[in-house]
Amino acid sequence: MAQHVVIIGAGQAGCQVASSLANGGFEGTITLLGSERTPPYERPPLSKGYLLGAVSKDQLLLRAEQFYAQKQIDLKTGITATHIDPDSKTVKTSDNARHPYDHLVLATGARVKTLACPGADLQGIHSLRSLEDSIHLRTALEHMQRLVIVGGGYIGLEVASAARRMGKDVCVLEQAPRLMPRTASAPIADFFRRRHEKEGVDILTRSALVSIEGANGRLGAVTLADGRSIKADLLLVGIGVEPETALVQDIGLQTDHGILVNAYGETSAKGIYAAGDCTRFHHPLALEAIRLESVQNAIDQAKAVASAILGSPKAYDAVPWFWSDQYDLKLQSAGLFAPGDEAIPRTAKDGTAISVVHLRNGQLVAVEAINRMKDFVQAKRLIASGARPNKEALADPDIPLKECITN
Repeated sequence: MAQHVVIIGAGQAGCQVASSLANGGFEGTITLLGSERTPPYERPPLSKGYLLGAVSKDQLLLRAEQFYAQKQIDLKTGITATHIDPDSKTVKTSDNARHPYDHLVLATGARVKTLACPGADLQGIHSLRSLEDSIHLRTALEHMQRLVIVGGGYIGLEVASAARRMGKDVCVLEQAPRLMPRTASAPIADFFRRRHEKEGVDILTRSALVSIEGANGRLGAVTLADGRSIKADLLLVGIGVEPETALVQDIGLQTDHGILVNAYGETSAKGIYAAGDCTRFHHPLALEAIRLESVQNAIDQAKAVASAILGSPKAYDAVPWFWSDQYDLKLQSAGLFAPGDEAIPRTAKDGTAISVVHLRNGQLVAVEAINRMKDFVQAKRLIASGARPNKEALADPDIPLKECITN
């Protein structure tokens, strides 16, 4: 009897599971459920090229629309899964349909965190997670001048870069002492800060928003904890995301700030898998279970899930990597670092580029590189091999990373 795979979530991970199954010779039926009406698309350009109008909607699509029919993938857009019944192995959806499954894949992604301060319901407040969000933000930016961004992470800084290119006044508020406190090292954060300030972005660290002021239902300013008031026509909230796990809370799956999975994407329930931003797992380079919010993780974890369903399991242990584009600066990072790891900066002599090498007990575990692509490319292979660099050589940015290895 032919088997049926149901995939909840048509983002990067869900689309990759479906594609890998179809291309891997899966002979059953594949149903891909997406809550958005747009076919699966890339999210990274939403805060960069698409926001600037340099990338079209068609260019965002992960696969051509005819791909799904050609591969016999039943793509259902604008449909939300509302209930999972593990006993009968069925998924109920918002159109009151029931979808039986032999294998269920959860690729539910993450949802943006929102503000809970006074005035958070005023018009002019935006978040950025979906294509629709990016369209609304771009339209608003066309008619407004003063943008305040709450959160100095990658999304906020990428939007700041795009908004400055559009000639907008931009102020970034970050509650922590520095930008990107959870995702980048201090030298990388400082490098980006200097560039943003050179481009005219007003960056306020150690600055907490306490209320949003407005008139006639629309925001006009934000108030900080120290009493300062900053005028704003638009407010972008970029304070992070949280895994979308509501659907599985009543079916007994083990969760802990994400759906817990093993190296094959298997959850605590037989026949149920998960991949992408909704998952939390142990990675060989991490000191504890982690969530990774990246295209690479979504793709590689999805491939592991597909291989398990196809009966030829392959553990996911790839070196994580990530990128961010801001102005003409391209950050590329590989590996995972933690507090306590040793960080060695490699700054170009002309100050236009930097990489930071992270060592744990002498072993290379991560590299962050801004406009130093060779360091990034070499790092992925060296991290996977457990390389142990010479620290003195590392400190010289003119010595190629691969020539700094002692083992």
